[in-house]
Formats: sequence, C-alpha cells, structure tokens
Amino acid sequence: MNINVSPELARFIKTKVDAGYGSPSDVVEGALRLWQTSEQRESITGQTLQRLIAVGQAEADRGELIDGHRVFDEMRQHSAARQGTPR
Repeated sequence: MNINVSPELARFIKTKVDAGYGSPSDVVEGALRLWQTSEQRESITGQTLQRLIAVGQAEADRGELIDGHRVFDEMRQHSAARQGTPR
C-alpha cells in the first residue's frame, strides 16, 4: 500500500525515523494504532455513559431523586474538603 502525505507530515515522519523509529511505515502504523485505541476508548466511554444514564433514569422512575440544592451543597462540601478549607 502506498500513501501520500503533506510535506509537513513527511517532515514529521522523517523526524520520528531519525529519532529511532525503524521506518516511515513504523511511524504511520504507530500513529494508526494510537488512533484506533483512542476510538475504542471513546466507544467504551459512550457505552458507559449510556449505561449510567439508563441507571439514573431507572432510579428517577422509582422516585429515588435528590433535591438539586442538596446535590450542590454536597458538591461544595466535597470540593472544600479536597482543598482543605472548612465550610
């Protein structure tokens, strides 16, 4: 497979080869693997978010809700405790 890249990317690839990568192909393969891993993480994060939303919706449907003012008070207390400042 042959690919074309911009002159700027070609220079970047060359600097990576000069820094120790075996070949331009190794540089491109490494970059693609990072991209693939990043997309897999995003997918997992999206799935996790959907699951958490479903859990929250089920709790709300059962009436297991917390007053918004209480939530923010608890968040402020938690933040103050982490910063070591009394509330």
